[in-house]
Amino acid sequence: MAANLEDDGAVKLQNVSAQEFIPLFSGRPKREKVISKDDMMDLDILLHTCDTVEAFLAKA
Repeated sequence: MAANLEDDGAVKLQNVSAQEFIPLFSGRPKREKVISKDDMMDLDILLHTCDTVEAFLAKA
């Protein structure tokens, strides 16, 4: 026969006031600084010259 399917466990909500929490559809996170075109070009070059994500992150 079917077991009792009701879940009586308590639900713990996340701390929505935390800075690192980005709620769905809340918009863009707070910008810390402007990324220059030179920085974007450097990252683009790194992206196309590194073999792995780990190598890219190590150099970025």
